[in-house]
Amino acid sequence: HFRFVVFRPFIGEVIVGKIRSCSRDGVLVSLGFFDDILIPPHYLQDNSIFDEKEQLWYWEYESNKLFMDIGEKVRFKVKEEVFVDTSPVGPTAAASSVVASGDSNSLGDNKRKIPFLIKGTINESGLGLISWWKE
Repeated sequence: HFRFVVFRPFIGEVIVGKIRSCSRDGVLVSLGFFDDILIPPHYLQDNSIFDEKEQLWYWEYESNKLFMDIGEKVRFKVKEEVFVDTSPVGPTAAASSVVASGDSNSLGDNKRKIPFLIKGTINESGLGLISWWKE
């Protein structure tokens, strides 16, 4: 016998996570047990700007820069889920010839494929960094 736990939040569910990194692609969020959560730029608050020097996003609100710092708690709503088939595929003629020649440097794409990605939004009232909404 074995047991397993499945994590699959529903669209529209509100979750709290921690910002793990920022890039031009958006804000990456972690739940501790799940790290593949992206808040892309078009799902950030209006007037959100990426600071190249700091490598952080900030929300320009009433002439204040509210930075989205690494490690801060963020409340987001699940907007999309993206599934990618990462099951192994059979060898191709090109891969077979590479293995036969022993040239492991030309084995193509080494990028990590993410099997399940959650895209979230913080562009609604009450969403975003927890610290923004404290009295």
